Amino acid sequence: MNPTVMLPLLVAAIGAVTAGITTYTLFNTAISEDKTRLAQMVSSQASLIESVAQFDAAHSASVHPAGAFGATMIQIVEAHKSLSGFGETGEFVIGKIIEGRIALLQSPRFDGDIYFKVPEIVPIPMQMALAGKSGEIIAIDYKGNEVLASFAPVPILDIGLVAKIDTSEIYQPFIVSGGMIVVLTTLMIGIGIYASRQFSVPFMELETEKKRVEKYLDIVGAIIVILDKDGNIQSINRRGCDVLGRNEKDIIGKNWFETAIPVNQREQIKGVFAQLMGGDIEPVEYYENEIIDVNGETHLIAWHNSYISDVDGNITNCLSSGEDITEQKKYENALQVSQTRFNKSQEFANIGTWDWNIQTGDLYWSDRIAPLFGYGKGELETTYDNFLASIHPDDRQAVIDAVNDCVEKGIEYNIEHRTIWPDGTIHWLHESGDVVRDENGNPLNMLGVVQDITERMTMQSQLVQSSKMATLGEMATGVAHELNQPLNVIRMAVNNIQNKSDKNNLDFDYLKEKLSKVDKMVERAAAIIDHMRIFGRTTAGDMEILDGANVISSALGLIGEQLRLANIEIVTRFNAPETYLLGYQVQLEQVILNLIGNARDVLKEKTDGKKRITIS
Repeated sequence: MNPTVMLPLLVAAIGAVTAGITTYTLFNTAISEDKTRLAQMVSSQASLIESVAQFDAAHSASVHPAGAFGATMIQIVEAHKSLSGFGETGEFVIGKIIEGRIALLQSPRFDGDIYFKVPEIVPIPMQMALAGKSGEIIAIDYKGNEVLASFAPVPILDIGLVAKIDTSEIYQPFIVSGGMIVVLTTLMIGIGIYASRQFSVPFMELETEKKRVEKYLDIVGAIIVILDKDGNIQSINRRGCDVLGRNEKDIIGKNWFETAIPVNQREQIKGVFAQLMGGDIEPVEYYENEIIDVNGETHLIAWHNSYISDVDGNITNCLSSGEDITEQKKYENALQVSQTRFNKSQEFANIGTWDWNIQTGDLYWSDRIAPLFGYGKGELETTYDNFLASIHPDDRQAVIDAVNDCVEKGIEYNIEHRTIWPDGTIHWLHESGDVVRDENGNPLNMLGVVQDITERMTMQSQLVQSSKMATLGEMATGVAHELNQPLNVIRMAVNNIQNKSDKNNLDFDYLKEKLSKVDKMVERAAAIIDHMRIFGRTTAGDMEILDGANVISSALGLIGEQLRLANIEIVTRFNAPETYLLGYQVQLEQVILNLIGNARDVLKEKTDGKKRITIS
């Protein structure tokens, strides 16, 4: 066939294929980016809301009319007012199950209003979010529109979070472009056939075809630029001119780098382009860089490149299709800032979060978990076995039982336990959590929060010890009385022995009797001193089986003299069989002493009648 006949058909085919590939690539990229963007938005917002809810539960529950939930929801409403970047139909939706029905958060009618309403159509994404699931889906929303939605639960508030955008908004540019491709391809083929018949005027037909291709490139939403090997602009579409804020006639023929690249990046990008066109480095199919418009404002562009070569394989031109992602990057940066703030808030509160997939056994925990177990970030492999191995052996079974009770019986997971760090030090942790279940009640995930309470437990132990020492000081009079009795008996026995000895009237049986009495009194005094020493030290060792009556008698031995001096009678009634319990004797004595001390303080104010404390 005559080349003059083939040329129009070839141009039409190339134009159609190029346009189709470009549109298809941009469509897939847009869908993928929208899914990623929505997933990041929902994940970040869910994590941030959970962190805020934890803080409000600890600090705002008593100061807000609606409690911690209301305090958190007010912050959510205000925060979502400032979010942007969704396009014309993008929307955040928050849902909650109220009286067995799914209700959606409405726009506030006045400041501080938290208003949920049951819609006519219950959207599937919100149903899945409130069932404890996360993901992306194309479904019908509460307005009856088809949407691309990402969803996630926020278990601590029993709410679901959905970010959605109408698919019509996503598809519209590509539907128009696809229609134009079909129309233009048909036109180009028709023109090519016509050109083959009118081969006597090929240059006129080629010019017409060029204008039509250029017209199509103007319709495409991406920036289209063709550069020669020196970086001079051979062609640029209307979108490219709009972004740069310049006319086509002012751009064609000028150097792209001198015209569109910021000064501080110009030489570096020019150098890379020269290496590409010279074949010194491999062609780059995708990259991002900034361009500057006529007003001096910068735009971040994501470029997809293809290259045109001569018959010898040398690159002669670069064709680039670019998308302005400036706003998208701003939103991604905002998400990063939000995530950073969330991580900082966990570090500040010394809190970690975890999510255990009960079905698969997979475990996720935040960056703060490893440091809470004495490891650096990322040093502790995320497994349930590693979690259990870090727990103090004496507390491990209690934690396992608490987890099992939560999963199997629905009992709230709320426990304090010790953990042993790799350096051998012992720290205290408080954990709380709950299980997410499906509609049949089967466990899906267990979510939890971990906080270091070592400082609190240390202070508590110090307060208990201070209280005990204060009690000992207060009871000094009683203890002195208890010691004086055996000492007086010993002194009398020694004096009697000395008198008998001075009169040469000391027989063996008399001496044996007196020494036996001295030995008993020494034993009694030593027992009192040992009891004081044990009572004054910090609690250590394991719990033991205690006789309740003996514990009460020991406590009365410390405070009995004070009660006698205050003219208070003590009556004990231990008529029941011996009562045994498991505990720490010193701690139990401290409790009993506090109760008796409170009763004593009340009776001190009594001015008439008999003063009596009865312990049964």
